[in-house]
Amino acid sequence: MRLLCVFFQFTEEKLGQAEKTELDAHFENLLSRADITKNWTEKILRQTEVLLQPNPSARVEEFLYEKLERKIPSRVTNGELLGQYMTEAASDFGASSPYGQTLIKVGETQKRLGIAERDFIHSSSINFLTPLRNFLEGDWRTISKERRILQNRRLDLDACKARLKKAKAAEAKAAAEHELRVAQTEFDRQAEVTRLLLEGISSTHISFDIRGECRSCCFPTSQRLPSSRHSPLAPSCKPQHCGWNAESSRCQTACEWHTESKSAV
Repeated sequence: MRLLCVFFQFTEEKLGQAEKTELDAHFENLLSRADITKNWTEKILRQTEVLLQPNPSARVEEFLYEKLERKIPSRVTNGELLGQYMTEAASDFGASSPYGQTLIKVGETQKRLGIAERDFIHSSSINFLTPLRNFLEGDWRTISKERRILQNRRLDLDACKARLKKAKAAEAKAAAEHELRVAQTEFDRQAEVTRLLLEGISSTHISFDIRGECRSCCFPTSQRLPSSRHSPLAPSCKPQHCGWNAESSRCQTACEWHTESKSAV
């Protein structure tokens, strides 16, 4: 009977035919802020996952590993792979040639940057994404559950108020008043529980130091990249000392680059 009254109360409210107990402005503000926090947390979480792993297939694979509670296999970053290619290319071009020496230096730098990127991804997953997931999968689920209970308590309270208004006999009024007092107590208790949970959202803090740590690591590494003209980033020679002829593919002056390249071959 009580559930039926709650159902009728809900239906009449939707039709605008029943009075509804309104929450105070502070409580409504907490509810609104909670919804905003949840929505933006989901968006930030998803976009951060895309930033850290642009490959959709790899993200699905990592998601499955997490659900199965298995360790996600370590992936070689693009920077590490590029560095590996450069160092391997240097051995073919000649490690003693200017181009080969530059490839080795840049390749080692790319490897270090790739390792820093991998560490950044790992740190971001633990220190940034994990708190966001914990909020959505833990705190928010608890808050949503308590909000649903509060909604049911509020419907029950308003249904009791409606029954009291309709009661005519003294005995019926006494019973309705007792039910109303019980419903009011349960509603107030549940409102307090929900309010404490909502206010606790403001104490959630996320560390944003990870990106700064990555930059502080990568910047000195990138500064060690060769910047001199004597350390070419592509096969070349010194124009002022070179007599390279594109048509004949020969260097008339036998400059340093072409001499070493020829001897390396």
